Amino acid sequence: MGNINTTVTLVKGGTATFSLTATISASATGSLTNTATVATPPGTSDPTPGNNTATDTDTLTPQADLAMSKTDNSATYIPGGTVVYTIVATNNGPSVVTNALITDTLPASITSATWTCVASAGSSCTANGTGSINATATLLVNGTATFTLTAQVSPNATGNLVNTANVAPPQGTTDPNPGNNSATDTDTPNPQADLTINKTDGVDTYTAGLSTTYTILVTNTGPSSVNNAAVVDTLPTGITSATWSCVASVNGNCDAANGSGNINTTVNLAPGATATFTVVAQISSTATGNLVNTATVALPAGPNDPNQQNNSSTDTDTPDPRADLAITKTDGVTTATPGGQTVYTIVATNNGPSAVFGVSITDTFPAAITSATWTCTSAGGAICPNANGTGNINETADLPVGSSLTFTVTAQISPNATGQLINTATVDVDSEIFTDPNPSNNTATDIDTLGPAADIVVQKNGTGIVQINGAVNYTIEIKNLGPSSANGTTFSDTLPAGLGSPTAICTSALAGAVCPGVLNVGGGTVTGTIPTLPPGGNLVITITGTAPGTIGSMTNVATATPPQGVTDPNPGNNTSAAMTQVINTPVPPVANLAVVKVGPGTVQTNGTITYYVTVNNAGPGAANGASFSDTVPAAITNVSWTCQSAGGAVCPNNNGAGNVIAQTIATFPANGQLVYTITGTAPQSAQSLTNTATIATPPGDRS
Repeated sequence: MGNINTTVTLVKGGTATFSLTATISASATGSLTNTATVATPPGTSDPTPGNNTATDTDTLTPQADLAMSKTDNSATYIPGGTVVYTIVATNNGPSVVTNALITDTLPASITSATWTCVASAGSSCTANGTGSINATATLLVNGTATFTLTAQVSPNATGNLVNTANVAPPQGTTDPNPGNNSATDTDTPNPQADLTINKTDGVDTYTAGLSTTYTILVTNTGPSSVNNAAVVDTLPTGITSATWSCVASVNGNCDAANGSGNINTTVNLAPGATATFTVVAQISSTATGNLVNTATVALPAGPNDPNQQNNSSTDTDTPDPRADLAITKTDGVTTATPGGQTVYTIVATNNGPSAVFGVSITDTFPAAITSATWTCTSAGGAICPNANGTGNINETADLPVGSSLTFTVTAQISPNATGQLINTATVDVDSEIFTDPNPSNNTATDIDTLGPAADIVVQKNGTGIVQINGAVNYTIEIKNLGPSSANGTTFSDTLPAGLGSPTAICTSALAGAVCPGVLNVGGGTVTGTIPTLPPGGNLVITITGTAPGTIGSMTNVATATPPQGVTDPNPGNNTSAAMTQVINTPVPPVANLAVVKVGPGTVQTNGTITYYVTVNNAGPGAANGASFSDTVPAAITNVSWTCQSAGGAVCPNNNGAGNVIAQTIATFPANGQLVYTITGTAPQSAQSLTNTATIATPPGDRS
């Protein structure tokens, strides 16, 4: 084997034929020239040496079966993801290939790529590059060049991903099997997008009646783009209305820029793009419990979300109800009269923003108020716990936003009250549940300066006719018609000049009045101080004396003056006079009857009305069997009366009820007195009332 270097023995005409099988180098190029030589042995000459050599020349034509393979080891691709292709170019021989061309023109759905190449031993290739492959390789027989191509797929890619790699021999080299010079990898799409949603209003609590602003951030973290992803936010019942807007980032799109109510719309998002929803929600003023609001995002049919745990987001706020409760109180005046009435208007209001449950409205009346009645009216959806009541106010109610309760209080002031009448009303709520942002208006105080007023009435009766040197009797009734007490009222009676041996005594004190401790008689006057004279109180002072010895007339004047600080609204009735005619003939014993009735000039509708009726017998004769009558107007209801007597007179009955009083006074001596106190309820509507009382002498009496 190898080169031929041998001898042969040849007879004339003989031949020796050599068959030489030679393997041509795979890398051989150019022409293949091979020469064989024959030479005679020593001692033998060759007459024609020119034919002792022979040369064969062949032109070399390289051949190489180049083959290509390509795969990413996957049947699918993810838009927006990466694909790693392995591309192998192989030289199956028989010739070595220099500068074989390897190409891979990437499809449009691949946005970028990088690649490297590693050749087998003895072979070589371009080491690396970017984008499509357009490289050369030198391949020994059975040599390989392995390209690793990492390709970024467009997130918007659709359809199959088809990628073909090719290998081609250089010029001058023939590939006997060109059918394996290209390889194609085909992947079907498998889009995937990890959508996330986050919802928050930035606070942990909510206030019923106010609004809250939610921010909902929808993000596509990729790798694939998404069209028509559904964003849904169904608002809870605690939200009464809402408006929203949507703003998308670059490479994103909101299908609806704004809306109202629930969110139910779609968005288009490339990887990394966002859609931000801003929701301004009005919370019901009556909302209670936690405010729970959930927003979701979902892919359309086709794409897959590799992490569905982040496809919903919930914002939870605990309640922090707040309500500006306010109360006002006024009686519309700055002064009040002891013994009179005042009417307060108390208004409790919820200014919101939250509805309030269990509101406490209280008004504890001061000691100067002896009694009170009240009514309640409501507005704005509030309900009065009780339509009316008596005494202090201590009510609990629910107040919707903007609602109010109005209490109208008719208060009776003590006749002995002094100084100021201070009355405070309060509205309050459980501070552990509700917050009042403005507690300064939770109380309201009405202050009235008390100005006592008492209508002091003096009624004087006396002997009308008397014989010279006869006995003369005067009765002076002093009554306080109120409304205030007039303790310390002073009394003065200027006696007639001719009255002899005057004496004075307090013969009766009724309805809480107290007789003066001392009546001073002297200097032509009788004076005294009444220590206690409440409203309705009255007393009788009897003055006796002897008529002068000459005929004529005598006038006796009595006056009562309220104490300092007490105003008398009707001073015209503070003085009363009686005249006595002195004659020189005997006077028959007849009765001198008089009736005086006093009552309030005005009274509050539906309030208490009181009349005082005083019946006197100034004598000198008795009036036993006299008839007393008083028909109270029918508009006055709940009428009751009492009777008090003095000076020996006897009440027919001590008390009674009904609008008609008709009595016969069986015992009514001279200087006797009956005092009827009649009370009732004034009508509910404004009107004028007239009440008349009558005293009539007994039958047969000529007085």
